[in-house]
Amino acid sequence: MRQSYKMFLLLAEEQNFHRAAKRAFISQQGFSDHIQRLEKEYGTALFTRKPEIALTESGEAVLRFVRRLEVLEQGLGKELKEQIDGTVGTLRVGFNATRGHVLLPTILERYHRQYPKIKVVAITDETKNLEDMLEENKIDGFMGVNSAPRCDFLRVPLYEEKIHMLCTERYLHRHLDGALADSLESLRDGVDLRAFTEAPFALDLSYSKLRLPLEQHLEEHNITLPIVMEANENELRTHLCTTGAMAGFFPTIACKVNEWNTTTNRHDPVHAFTIKDLDHRVRVDWICHQENYFPVYVSDFFEIVRQESEKYLEEIQRYI
Repeated sequence: MRQSYKMFLLLAEEQNFHRAAKRAFISQQGFSDHIQRLEKEYGTALFTRKPEIALTESGEAVLRFVRRLEVLEQGLGKELKEQIDGTVGTLRVGFNATRGHVLLPTILERYHRQYPKIKVVAITDETKNLEDMLEENKIDGFMGVNSAPRCDFLRVPLYEEKIHMLCTERYLHRHLDGALADSLESLRDGVDLRAFTEAPFALDLSYSKLRLPLEQHLEEHNITLPIVMEANENELRTHLCTTGAMAGFFPTIACKVNEWNTTTNRHDPVHAFTIKDLDHRVRVDWICHQENYFPVYVSDFFEIVRQESEKYLEEIQRYI
């Protein structure tokens, strides 16, 4: 990539000439010359200088172009490296946190057996943050949840999940009418949340992909649940639900009912019920750049992700 483009990316990121020049290990005057030459070449200002450094509309267009160029150059480098020395390299991937914690151990174990010389850098974060990282070429691809369609991203569907209410039998007996709590089979077709308006719940924070469809369902059916706790930490909410203190809502892949009921919950079984009249599905995709070249070791990683996701989900669904 041209040196002026590299300087442009640094200034777009730092929005400060001094810091950008320091990162480039050149003088501020030398750095400024690069930007001025680029602006002269394109015949327009790419940055405003006052009251602060910011991209102009033309600068935004150049930024999109340079990032696409960066993707293509990275892809070419990977293709040439693969031709020269085969399966040696670094794979940078992102995962939605809930699914990454569940799936990554088996995915990485299997992948490492196949590609022992590939270093995998795995990042777990919210889908929106992973979208930004992919746009900035900081990762090669990621597993996202209900991601928005974009023309520069390739989105490959993996699977869909339902939303489940997670609780223990003790919780049901404590907060439900006795006959209803005793009839677990009647709840298998979906729980009516109107029966739980005096039972405590722990919810994910409001920006969660699961929270919006749930709140829409509650509003449509005029249901108010006692939300006694909100937390973004999945493990904390899971612990509260599996100990019987509260109930919560989780995607299918997080409902490890068989694992809990054969270990910690033998005397107070955990159940995962679908929600009556809530047909919302959580869509999980593998997302990468449209224009990128993918070496075999990258394509094989995606295939392992797809296979292990399907296998894990099938196992989970046997018990809920």
